[in-house]
Amino acid sequence: FEKCQKQQLIQRVLAEMRALSSDTDRLDEATADYFEVSRSEARCMDVLTQRGTTGVSDLVQAVGLSYPAVSAMLDRMEHAGYITRVHSQADRLRIMVRPTQKANQEAAKVFTGLGTEMAQLVSRYPDDQLVMLADFIEQSRAILGSYAADIRARTNQR
Repeated sequence: FEKCQKQQLIQRVLAEMRALSSDTDRLDEATADYFEVSRSEARCMDVLTQRGTTGVSDLVQAVGLSYPAVSAMLDRMEHAGYITRVHSQADRLRIMVRPTQKANQEAAKVFTGLGTEMAQLVSRYPDDQLVMLADFIEQSRAILGSYAADIRARTNQR
């Protein structure tokens, strides 16, 4: 009976993870629509609002697109007023990208409530469970990143 119950719990967790992925996808789509940008541009804005000023090569890696695709995307985002490009202080040949005040303000309007609700949710858990949750999420992200890279490599081989 105990083994059956554990299998049911595992299946429940896996089903909830898939549902969470779908919900996150819907949130990403709604966000892109709100900002009137593509999904890739919204992902780029997310990276920039988390990291602040970031090198173009780092963005290429973070969003999983080619340099030419990221360059075209940054052109559109700059035209929309969401990013600015600046030369690195350390290496004048390196181009850095940073979110504009407009991007940060719009992101705050959209996500402050979500951040507050999620913080309230996780604060209900004791420290040992938060450590377990953080570890689980970190390991899940590593697995997902590995699979995404593998699928991209197989796609590029076709």
